Amino acid sequence: KLLFPPTDQSQVSPEGLPRLLGAELRQAAAQLTVAAGHGTAPWARPLLVAVLGDCEALQAEPADLDTEIRLRPLLFRTLASLGTLTGANGDHITAEGLFRSAVDSTEQAMQHPLAAGRLATGRGRLWRSLVYSGFAELLAEGRRAEQRASEISKLRDIATDLLPEG
Repeated sequence: KLLFPPTDQSQVSPEGLPRLLGAELRQAAAQLTVAAGHGTAPWARPLLVAVLGDCEALQAEPADLDTEIRLRPLLFRTLASLGTLTGANGDHITAEGLFRSAVDSTEQAMQHPLAAGRLATGRGRLWRSLVYSGFAELLAEGRRAEQRASEISKLRDIATDLLPEG
């Protein structure tokens, strides 16, 4: 039981958790599954798609500042995980679109002063790096990798620059 359950039922996930927390937990489980190379698990894609649905629902409603800040990385991490999963299943065109959306979402998050502050350190830097490195790897595996070498290199450089020294 939650100490302070949400009073607005539109903010409650199917699991009975606040919608944002439920989305964050589903996203973390699915992202770890994809990162561990088990994206073929039958529940990975549905979890990520459900998180995108939660993000859409939460964006459509007035949100407090904390929700808005937490929603931004949730969205780009989910898009990147779906891009990785989709690319691993052989649909590189759709995967590229998902990664482009993840990069756009990352850049939009960095425009918000408070979100940018959180994303400029610690996990935020790692999350952003994973978006760029995942996109670079997808492009490197594609048919036109040679023609896209400069784009791949730029994405890898951004990813590397985001990682801490040492």
